[in-house]
Amino acid sequence: YITYFSLGSLSIVIFNYIDLFLIGYFLPSEFVGYYATALSIITGIGTMLSIQFIFFPIFAEINKNQLEKFLNLAIRVTNLVNIPAIFGLVVLRNQVVILFLGYDYLPTVIPLTILSFLLLEIGISSLLSSLFYARDLPKYPARTIAISSAISIVLNITLITLLIKIKPAYGLIGAAIATTTSKYINLILLAIYTKRYLNVQLHINKFYKPLIASLIMFATLYLLPIKVEGYLGAIITVITGGMIYSVVMFITKGITLSEANQIKESIMGFISKNEKGTQ
Repeated sequence: YITYFSLGSLSIVIFNYIDLFLIGYFLPSEFVGYYATALSIITGIGTMLSIQFIFFPIFAEINKNQLEKFLNLAIRVTNLVNIPAIFGLVVLRNQVVILFLGYDYLPTVIPLTILSFLLLEIGISSLLSSLFYARDLPKYPARTIAISSAISIVLNITLITLLIKIKPAYGLIGAAIATTTSKYINLILLAIYTKRYLNVQLHINKFYKPLIASLIMFATLYLLPIKVEGYLGAIITVITGGMIYSVVMFITKGITLSEANQIKESIMGFISKNEKGTQ
């Protein structure tokens, strides 16, 4: 266990910092700052939205027959929040950078846009990894991280060196594409291992309704003439986007009130049962 945990931890460090290291190697130091800022915004939001801390004790305690139910329940919750968060951040990318960082950091906008798609990957990958750790199987996430780290190194070197020949700033785009691609490869590998070694199937049909609602929200926000600038404009955009997303999800029955109650009752029911068992 310790060996695989240590290997996984080392691979995670490489996985998370190889793009920054290579940008620093191929480009001037200010580009490292731009990219690191975009990456920190995404990882910060992704960590804030992540729910693996809630489900880890559930994954550790439930029997094998319930794993698929609770994992897909957790992924359902993640989809409902993280998918619209991606498109909301894409809409607000300029305002986020200008409001919190200033005009000097506008080169951060394009890599931030690409990296924003990691919000879904962060949410689901953290759930799948926590599932393996909760079941005392750390070698599988360690293996996927090691494979994905190698792919990330190759992709980052290839795309950064190719794109900086066009324009130095394009190296940030190459790094963002390489990192996003390699992390989704890691997610796919985790999903394959989840099916193969835990016999748990991910219900991918639960993705499309939040995706459709988010796309409608995204298109509507672009078409709406919201010309209020600053913090007030960002707040109005967030509220408007949230309302549009909620209405579309209600119309398409992306989630019903009974399903929301079922999610709540499933989580609270397990927690209550677990607390009684420890008394």
